[in-house]
Amino acid sequence: MRVSTLVVVLAVLGGIGYFIWKGGYVGKMQADTQNTFSYHYNKGQTLYQGSQYDEAIKEFEAALAINAKDPEAPNALVRMGDCYKEKKQPEKAIECYERCIKEHPDFKLRGQVEQSIEKVKALKHF
Repeated sequence: MRVSTLVVVLAVLGGIGYFIWKGGYVGKMQADTQNTFSYHYNKGQTLYQGSQYDEAIKEFEAALAINAKDPEAPNALVRMGDCYKEKKQPEKAIECYERCIKEHPDFKLRGQVEQSIEKVKALKHF
């Protein structure tokens, strides 16, 4: 009796696994996860830390396109500005910082963003 019960359980589990695989649910779940603000934001942060600024910018833009109202959206804009600053593109850096202030006037780090704008403007003249 025990062996036959084990065979039935394995057959049922195998059938469920096949159904999930054949139906594409595993791939759909992965695609759903990769289509979130958090996924792109975190990937952008990792790329930024690795000095891969062009790729990081694309990820931050993708995150903002998914949800510009996410609580981390102002941080994504600041980090995009930081990427442009590192790429020696001060105008674009300032655009990102100013967009952060405009779209998120109550951002807790607003003072730091304003300082970043002033620093980039000062660097721009050299």
